[in-house]
Amino acid sequence: MNTRRFLQNALPLLFFLICVLDLPCAEPAETVLTPSLKLQETYDDNVFFKKVSDFEHLINPACEFYSLSEIGSVNTLLEWNIYKYNKYHDFDHLDQFYQMAYKRLLTPASEMDISGSYVMDNTIQSAFDELGIVIEQSDRVFFTFDTGVTFELNPKTNLDLIYNFRKDNYDSEDYPDHQYHNMDLNYDYQLTEQTTFGFLLSGNRTDYESSNALEKEEILKTLFGFDHQAFERLKFTFIAGAGHTRSHFNESQTADRSSVVSDTLFLFSASTSWSFEYIQIQGIIKRDVFPSLFGEGILRNFAGIFLNHQMTEKSSYLLDVKYHHSETRGLVSPKQKSKALSIHLSPMYHFNENMILQLGYIHNFTKNDMTSQSMGRNRVYLQLSMAWPKVL
Repeated sequence: MNTRRFLQNALPLLFFLICVLDLPCAEPAETVLTPSLKLQETYDDNVFFKKVSDFEHLINPACEFYSLSEIGSVNTLLEWNIYKYNKYHDFDHLDQFYQMAYKRLLTPASEMDISGSYVMDNTIQSAFDELGIVIEQSDRVFFTFDTGVTFELNPKTNLDLIYNFRKDNYDSEDYPDHQYHNMDLNYDYQLTEQTTFGFLLSGNRTDYESSNALEKEEILKTLFGFDHQAFERLKFTFIAGAGHTRSHFNESQTADRSSVVSDTLFLFSASTSWSFEYIQIQGIIKRDVFPSLFGEGILRNFAGIFLNHQMTEKSSYLLDVKYHHSETRGLVSPKQKSKALSIHLSPMYHFNENMILQLGYIHNFTKNDMTSQSMGRNRVYLQLSMAWPKVL
């Protein structure tokens, strides 16, 4: 990873974001500083699918700052995950997260959002969480910058203009560094009190920095959908359309193929949320394509369901089930195709709103469809979370 070049690109945007966040907007109505700490002990019977078992110790210090005024808000988060292992110290690592978000009313009918993040983590856990794929370990650093403006054209119509930037750098030469630019135009129209119609026009470009033949990929998405509030506590959302991809290759390395490869994909997302008394349920099914560490776009089919049940004033539990099916086209490296299932069950005891004891079980199953190899992983953990909010 060319750290110097990465910092040269990242720091100007970070400086710009900090300057914007520093703008005085109004007398704050609420300002809260919240230091927090999580302590977690985990037994893992297949650490990162490496066929070894070990105890993992996690210390997670964090600090969040939140300020709200009549016309805007600022939120910042600094968080470290310090992982230590009893026997296999090669797995020890430190993940760092730095995030900032700024929101401001421009006029009574328009609002601006700006956010950014700087993250240092590793590819083993992130690739499985994001794609359901098991890969080799490499340190990763990525920087994001997002900004958008929402216009209320009339009481029934909203228009969103959004820009996203992301740059990923890897220590391993197996995964090409890349940067991503995306523009979204989102239009919403309220048909009735319960139903909103909308469309999304999205275009992005990814530039890959590697010796592979693929230099850049462009994706254009056109999607139409709706939100429907069936009942007071039940909501449905659906959006679907086409994604058109164009992969551009270095002509000097493409003697046996065209310098541009195009493809059209069907994309969609369907979700629902339901809340009743002390139970909240969310479900989602989606199919999307986006850049990946393999040096080309990856198609991901995803389904998930989340349940949170507040059993008593002090006790609750959550159930989180996720399924991934991800594949690449094999344009620059051997084709990747795999599926993964994750099940997370966790009862919790709330001593108070700022101290929670959590017992959890996580099961992961993954299968590589190219090699027919399958693996399982089980983790049991005990976590104590503490926070000390202070109104300033």
